[in-house]
Amino acid sequence: MRAHLTLIALTLLACGGPPPPDPAARYPSARYIVAEGHGATPGAAAQDARARVAAAVRSRLKATLEVRITEGGADAQEHIVTEVDFARAELIEVHPLDCAEGECRALGVLSRGEAVDALIADYERLAPRFREAAGAATARAPDDLAGFTADLRTAEASWEQLRPLAWQIEVVGRGAWPPGARDLATRRALEADRARRLSALTLAVTPPGLDPALDERVQTSLVGALVALGFNAVPAAACGPAWHARPNAAVGCDRSALGPRCRLALSVDVGPCDAPRVATIEFSEARLVAIHPRAEKDARAALAARLPPEAFTDTLRVGLRPALPLP
Repeated sequence: MRAHLTLIALTLLACGGPPPPDPAARYPSARYIVAEGHGATPGAAAQDARARVAAAVRSRLKATLEVRITEGGADAQEHIVTEVDFARAELIEVHPLDCAEGECRALGVLSRGEAVDALIADYERLAPRFREAAGAATARAPDDLAGFTADLRTAEASWEQLRPLAWQIEVVGRGAWPPGARDLATRRALEADRARRLSALTLAVTPPGLDPALDERVQTSLVGALVALGFNAVPAAACGPAWHARPNAAVGCDRSALGPRCRLALSVDVGPCDAPRVATIEFSEARLVAIHPRAEKDARAALAARLPPEAFTDTLRVGLRPALPLP
């Protein structure tokens, strides 16, 4: 027996002894996120270790969110940006390990519990603004679109701050966090309310009073653009039944070096039929211009052909979003 132990001891000495313990073994993954960093100096190794822990959190966030996008959930519908930085990198501790042969090592350690506590504190500091705005929006009367939209925009801006924190709490804490899940349900309910209110709004689009071809083209394209934005828009001869989209237009033609040139100046007033408008959308930057080498009437016809719904959609969205509950 003694000879056997002696042989083991000699073998260990010949092989340089047992392998050193893994420094990360002291930090179970259920409670910590750990990464080893390397560098030419202790400071460089510490910086690399801290960066690697933050990158590990970021990678897990990205993987989680990409799964949700693939599954087509509500987060995907909200156009997730999957690059989310860890908000509490200062909580990453660094423990120097050793330096040998020109390379130093350090261990980066993040306590899941400490990180989650800090992230929850950040979240709860911001959450009241979102919850109050969402509650106020939901309580608005169906016809109070201006008030609903103002509350909605406040809630949306607050949610953009809360959402990354909620994801980090879930990923770092390795599980769902009930307050964040409740706020997400509130956000989804608010989005459904927004869509209902918008689809219930009928916009009567009247002709602008130009020549028949341009009148029909402008009116039809405005209707198409508004429908694409989520409105119930219809062509009409006059305002009704509730809201009006009234185009104001003029066509100016002159001669250019390439031939007759016609330019459409267009704005659209939007508002209730029996109340002041809530928005005026100017299309002066849309470059609604057409040139024909021969006749002015052909330039006007070419102008009409250049007015598909897509020519109006983006400008309408930008102009109407502050006043009406567009997505």
